[in-house]
Amino acid sequence: SVVAAQPPRNWKVPAAAIAAALLAAVLVAWYFDFRKHPVTSPSEFVQLTDFSDSASAPALSGDGRMLTFLRGGNPFLTTGAVYVKFLPNGESTRITDDPREKYNPVFTPDGSRVAYTVHNRDENTWDTWTVPVTGGSPSRLMRNAAGMAWIGNGQILFSEVRSGTPLHMGIVVSRESRAEERRIYFPENERAMAHYSYLSPDRKSVLTVEMNPTWLPCRLVPADKGSQGRQVGPPGPCTAAAWSPDGKWMYFTAETNGANHLWRQRFPLGAPEQITSGPGEERGLAVAPDGKSLISSVGIRRSSVWIHDAAGDRLLSPEGSATYPQFSGDGKRVYYMLLKKASGTNELWFTDLQSGSANPVLAGVPVVDFDISRDGRRVAFTTPTDSSSDVLVAPLDGSSPPRVVARGGEMARFAGRADFLVFRKLGARANSIARVRTDGTGLETILDASASGMNYLSPDGNWIGVHLGDMERGTVAVSLKDRTRKLVCKEICSPRWSDDGKYLFLTMNPVPERANPTLVLPIPAGEVLPALPATGFGPNAAEELRGVSVIGQDWPAPGPNLQTYAYVKAEFAGNLFRIPLH
Repeated sequence: SVVAAQPPRNWKVPAAAIAAALLAAVLVAWYFDFRKHPVTSPSEFVQLTDFSDSASAPALSGDGRMLTFLRGGNPFLTTGAVYVKFLPNGESTRITDDPREKYNPVFTPDGSRVAYTVHNRDENTWDTWTVPVTGGSPSRLMRNAAGMAWIGNGQILFSEVRSGTPLHMGIVVSRESRAEERRIYFPENERAMAHYSYLSPDRKSVLTVEMNPTWLPCRLVPADKGSQGRQVGPPGPCTAAAWSPDGKWMYFTAETNGANHLWRQRFPLGAPEQITSGPGEERGLAVAPDGKSLISSVGIRRSSVWIHDAAGDRLLSPEGSATYPQFSGDGKRVYYMLLKKASGTNELWFTDLQSGSANPVLAGVPVVDFDISRDGRRVAFTTPTDSSSDVLVAPLDGSSPPRVVARGGEMARFAGRADFLVFRKLGARANSIARVRTDGTGLETILDASASGMNYLSPDGNWIGVHLGDMERGTVAVSLKDRTRKLVCKEICSPRWSDDGKYLFLTMNPVPERANPTLVLPIPAGEVLPALPATGFGPNAAEELRGVSVIGQDWPAPGPNLQTYAYVKAEFAGNLFRIPLH
């Protein structure tokens, strides 16, 4: 029988007083740093909201008198609520009571309603809904329409998923009735998704924000030629963009050196300039109608690795932002990626569970993702390049330097105890699952471009969790021997085997208004997978299955026994500020 694992203690967002003190410290540090960056001064920042959790994704009405935003969670795909605030001193009013994933709240042209994108994972749809600014019942405005923006002349600019594919999303323009629809831009890679678009004041150019599968630098494309355009702004991941009212400046929220800040670039060929810096970060971006200020969420991001075992919960990672924990094969170490502000990149670290000491593994080597071999001797990892990323292998004892195993790849996993890696191979138009020997020979494709993502391998190295794309949906386990598929979940979930192969940790993604639960499913002796329903597990599997262990954490890393696992605590605590420009 399965021993029920008790959910770890809740880790709450700091109380309002603590958050205010932290924010004050951030602004003081900014003051001294900004003497070198005179674009704006933190002493001029005007606070607009005062929450103890987070306010993000700001947007202004056409006249600049109203502000809408999301409260709680992330600025992208959050189950938090939509709020409206009358500026400068009105109360922040909640106008939705909707647990579905949403993003991009914007005002309709007349300012009477707020439109926002809703992602329905059961049907894998991206639709635009609206709600009155005074609150009330939301109504669907358009199907297969995300990131909505009204651009005048009776036209709208939005993102849609290309027919026949669940992931390839591009920018189109049409009437609100969908008449006269015309494509503006679709990313070359058929797994890429352009989620946001911003038309220039002269209506000749469009700024786009896209991911594949993580956020990419922003892109500038012509509004009428259907070309791929060019990347603009800083080289790091870009999550928001905007134009100055006169079209002379492009603005961005982008991550560089491990932190999200505001940037600007003179149109069309200026160099990117950083507007904000310091120990805090900014999320989201809205430009005032007079062009003299920006509104953004200013706050602090934290991410730490913890362990849960029979003794309770305790912190493992040192100072910095830690993610992606993994136990060593003998259960004596926990490895993780640690973002140090000084280097601005993720490095591979580990904590020794007996002594509690934390140490770097590959000091100074940037790591995007990693996997530790079952014998504890090697690490496979992804490192970024100028145009893509490469897969490397290195001994953990440092006896020899890392060596490149595959170009243009990511998410490498050791295939059991064999000298093989399975990884996601990045293509110009589509991605696939490939296998290669750890000496770099024998490269072969094992699953074609129908795979939009991959998870972990079974301990014997013969099965892998894969997210399907193209005309199919769901998460399957695929045999690397004969390509047999077994449906695990109706939509996206994250299967991960325990090291002994006796349990499958299955994170459902998502369950609204609470942490995504992880099921711990027993695997019968001699089998590789637990008993699976014919139609796969749905998002409410945790409620439908009785007597099954449930962990109240996203994607925990299985430990040496069922009571032991590592997990990440992450948060962004921030409020909206008006930031003057000079």
